[in-house]
Amino acid sequence: MKFAGFWIRVGAFLVDVVLIVIFGIIIFEYSLFSATVEAYIFWFSIILYIFLLPLTKLQGTIGKVVFGLRIVSSKNGQRIKIWQAVVRGILLLLQLVIRLLFLVVAFHKEKQGLHDLAAKTYVIKVNHGKKEVIEL
Repeated sequence: MKFAGFWIRVGAFLVDVVLIVIFGIIIFEYSLFSATVEAYIFWFSIILYIFLLPLTKLQGTIGKVVFGLRIVSSKNGQRIKIWQAVVRGILLLLQLVIRLLFLVVAFHKEKQGLHDLAAKTYVIKVNHGKKEVIEL
């Protein structure tokens, strides 16, 4: 199993940020709701994106899929459980506030961040130069 390194995970994160920004622009510019309702919709959507997508067949966010990455619960590639998604998501949000915590991935031998270590998950590279179809 090939663990996903720091820079490829940064790339996946940046794709996710771009998608979230585009979504935010659409919500705040073209919504018929009040600003408060728009904010609730936006934050609720981000939470769903971070917490639920890793539980689907994609096994990660859209950014991770673009880079051929998956979040797994063990070294044999099993899907993560709900508790792992919750722990990972909470610590991931915390790391967005304390950005230096992301650097743990760069120095850990299995390329795990604090959120991965706490949730006992790994981010792996799955398509080593091959096209892979994810069945939905």
